[in-house]
Amino acid sequence: MSALRIISPRRYHESTEHRLFFETKGAHGGGYSFACDAEGTVDVDKLPAAARISYTRCLELASYFEEPRVETRHNAWTEAAVGRCECGARVDLDSWTNTCDGCGADYDKSGFRLAERSQWGEETGETAADILGVR
Repeated sequence: MSALRIISPRRYHESTEHRLFFETKGAHGGGYSFACDAEGTVDVDKLPAAARISYTRCLELASYFEEPRVETRHNAWTEAAVGRCECGARVDLDSWTNTCDGCGADYDKSGFRLAERSQWGEETGETAADILGVR
C-alpha cells in the first residue's frame, strides 16, 4: 500500500479568547462585545474604527447596559494533514476518504492509498457514508 508524501502534518491547536460584554438591559443576548484581556481591558487602538465608536458609546451610555462582564472561551481544533499525491496534486486529509482531484486516487486520513472503489463493500465494514466521505 503506498502513501502520500505528507507536506504538512496534522496539527492540534488551542486558543483562549476574552470578550467584554455589554448586554442591553431587558434584552437578554442583545448588546455589544469587544476583544479584551482576562481583566476586561480593551486595547482601543486595536479596534476597527466602527468598533471603537461602539465601545466609546457603551462606556458613555453605561446605564443602558447590565454590568459589563468578561467571558473566556477556550477553543481547540485539529488542522488536517496535507499530502502530495503521486500525480503531484495536493490532498487534504480531513475525512475518512480523501480523493485526489488530480487523478481520483483515494486515501485514508493517514495518507495511505485505499483499494480501488470497486473493491469496497459491506464485507469490509464500510458504509455508504464512509465511501462517499459524508460527515
